[in-house]
Amino acid sequence: MNLYFTPETFTPVDHFTRDVQIDREEFLRQLPDAIDKRQFKIDGDIIAIPEKDGAVHIRITDLGVKEMGELKLPMLRLDFAFQNMRDEDIDDFMDIYEQRTLRGSGGM
Repeated sequence: MNLYFTPETFTPVDHFTRDVQIDREEFLRQLPDAIDKRQFKIDGDIIAIPEKDGAVHIRITDLGVKEMGELKLPMLRLDFAFQNMRDEDIDDFMDIYEQRTLRGSGGM
C-alpha cells in the first residue's frame, strides 16, 4: 500500500495525539463504529481512511502496560494526521470519533 505517511516519516503538521487505555485488538474491533463505518486500510501500525479529496491517517503506538497497583491497563498512543482536509472536515471527523469512543474511565 502506498501511503502518504510511513512509520518513519509520520511527523504531520496538522495532527492530534491521544493516549488511550485499550489494547490493539480491541481498538481495531471498535474502529469501524468509531469512524462511522468509513472504509479503511491497515498497513502495519498505520491506518488510512479516505476522506473526500484527502485522508485521515492514524498511527498506533503500543505504550505497554500501565500498572496501577494490581490493575494492569494496556495503553496505546494514537496519532491522527490529516492530508488535504479542511479544518471543518477535521473537526467533524474528530467530533464523531471522540463522541463514539468517549468512556467515563478515560479510555477508548
